[in-house]
Amino acid sequence: MVFWRDYLDHLGQKDSLPSPTGLSYEIVTTHEECNEVRAHWRQHFGSPPHTPILDLPEEIIMNDLVLIVRDQNGIIAGSIWYHPMGTYNGKPVHLVDGFCIHPDWRKKGVGDYLLTELHRLTVDTPYTLFLKEGAPLSHAPFYTGHYVYRALQEGLKPFKSFIHAVTPRQARRLMAVYQEMDPSLILLRPSGITNQRWWRYHRGIHHVLICIQDTYQWKEGKKMGWITAWLESPGLTDSIREEAAWLLSDRAYPEFSYVWMDARWCSSEEWIPDGTFHWYAYRWDLCFRVKRSYAWVL
Repeated sequence: MVFWRDYLDHLGQKDSLPSPTGLSYEIVTTHEECNEVRAHWRQHFGSPPHTPILDLPEEIIMNDLVLIVRDQNGIIAGSIWYHPMGTYNGKPVHLVDGFCIHPDWRKKGVGDYLLTELHRLTVDTPYTLFLKEGAPLSHAPFYTGHYVYRALQEGLKPFKSFIHAVTPRQARRLMAVYQEMDPSLILLRPSGITNQRWWRYHRGIHHVLICIQDTYQWKEGKKMGWITAWLESPGLTDSIREEAAWLLSDRAYPEFSYVWMDARWCSSEEWIPDGTFHWYAYRWDLCFRVKRSYAWVL
C-alpha cells in the first residue's frame, strides 16, 4: 500500500505508477459513469451481503472527486471517493473513502495506483485522511477504534429531558468550548455540510455532544446512521456514558434503523461488535493524538 516512508516523504510529490490494468484512471463526470460506480460499490464495497451496502446519492458523487480505473473489458477494477470533511486550523481537510477494489484485481497494485494518482491530483491539499476498515496496513495508524452498532425502534427510553437538539451553528460554538477545556482535542469543524444532526446530553454537571450522520449504507434494506462526533465533559463515569450513548443514539430513529458508533463510547452488551477501523494520515503535516472525545464530521 502506497503511503509514506517517513516524515520528510510527506513534503514531496510521489512519482506516477503504471496502471496494473493497462488503462489510466478516469474522473467520474457523467451520469452513466456515476451509475457504474454506484453499482460497483453496491456489489463490492465491504463484503456484501454480510456487510452493509454502500449506495451514495448521485449528487454527492457528481459534486465530489471520484476516480475509477477500468480493466481491458471496461469493467471498473477500482475506485476512490475524495471529499471534504471539515476544517482544521482554518484549512480544509479531505477524506479518502469509497476505496473499493474489484475482487479479481485485489492485491495486484490497483489500490497503490489509485492512491498515488489521487495524491498527484491533490498535492496542494494541506490535510487528507484515510479510513481503513478491517485489518490494518503496514503503515501505523494514528487512531484505531472498534465499531459497535444497535438496532433502533419506536418507543424511546425515559429521561428525554436530558436530551436537547442542537443546531450546527450551536454545535460549532460548543466545539470551541470543548477545545478550550482540552487544547489537544482534535476537531474537524464542519462548514456547509448538511448531512448532520447534532444532539446534546445534559444531566447535572455531565455533558455529551454528538453528531449523527448518514453513512449511505443499508443493512437488510434499512438505513444505517453513524455517530461521527462524541465530545464529553471531564469526569464522565461509565454508567453516565452508557446512559448518554443509549439515549443519544435513540435520536437517530426514525431517520435510521441502525446506528454505528465507537466502542469507546459505550459498554453495554446490547451493542453488537462490528469490526475494527483505523485512521491514517494519507497527507498530514502535523503530529497529534486522539483521545476518547473527537469529532470527525464527514
